[in-house]
Amino acid sequence: MFFDLMSYPVWLVATLAIGVVVGWQTYSDAPQRYWRDTWIVWAAIAFVIGVIVAALKLVPGRYGLWLEIALLISAFYAVGCFVGGWLKNILIVREPAGR
Repeated sequence: MFFDLMSYPVWLVATLAIGVVVGWQTYSDAPQRYWRDTWIVWAAIAFVIGVIVAALKLVPGRYGLWLEIALLISAFYAVGCFVGGWLKNILIVREPAGR
């Protein structure tokens, strides 16, 4: 994984930046559904399975490298989305609801 971090820093920073922009654009204060009713559970399960497969090196060679890169880019994108939503939440001043 360290090899991936050192080999693809520009792509990882670009992915993080895209995640921040997407998180900023899609964040909403609307009431959310219960978190277990959304697709995020299935995405988290797939990500954890991918991390286990990559950690145990069950996929060798080029395809293992691609798996690691995909997991790393997905993690950077998700972190960027959370950071973008968080920044929008703390930087945008909202009018009181009574007006």
